[in-house]
Amino acid sequence: MTKKISDPAQWRGSYYELEMQYDGGDQEVINAALKTMAMHMDLAYKDNYVEKRQPVQLPIQINKEQTYSFIGKFTYSETITLNSLVEVILDGETASVIVSIPLCEIEEYFSIDYPLTIKQNQWLKRMHEMFIELSVIIYGQSKFQLAMIGDEVSGYTRIGEIKGSDLHNEEIIFILPVDLQRKLNVEHIGVEYPHQLRMYEDIME
Repeated sequence: MTKKISDPAQWRGSYYELEMQYDGGDQEVINAALKTMAMHMDLAYKDNYVEKRQPVQLPIQINKEQTYSFIGKFTYSETITLNSLVEVILDGETASVIVSIPLCEIEEYFSIDYPLTIKQNQWLKRMHEMFIELSVIIYGQSKFQLAMIGDEVSGYTRIGEIKGSDLHNEEIIFILPVDLQRKLNVEHIGVEYPHQLRMYEDIME
């Protein structure tokens, strides 16, 4: 049985994450991402999820002094719904919108073997599909600069620091808009998705 959302242990430990990076000064675009997530993930405020279940009030005003936390839901299958933590963090000129599913919750349904790759964990295939689908939907309304999927992936690299060699990683999926594809000279490889997005998963193979 899934742990209660109000249980502090639910939100400790490691997370499997989708991080989307934006220009930190573009509040409108960040709020557009949250609005899209609110429609597809049933977002609620983390602090009062159990007691009041109030709808998320958007837009929010983002500043450096505050991390904005929400709770959302992912439908993994007809019988499995996973709770997730959604955070907005402003770090310098970059704002990150991070969707994190606690590994302790995933372990209630699946065994986890490291490294966290599809070869070792077949359940990850559906997890990747969910995150990729969400990122494509969000990008249609709110154009991020970079997206990454993986175990504790947030902060792995930044939009101003990423190199082509970073894509050679079997444990991280990268989703790049066309401008970044051209910058890294990878616009002719990877898997194409709507809005000219491309997905890169261990491109050394």
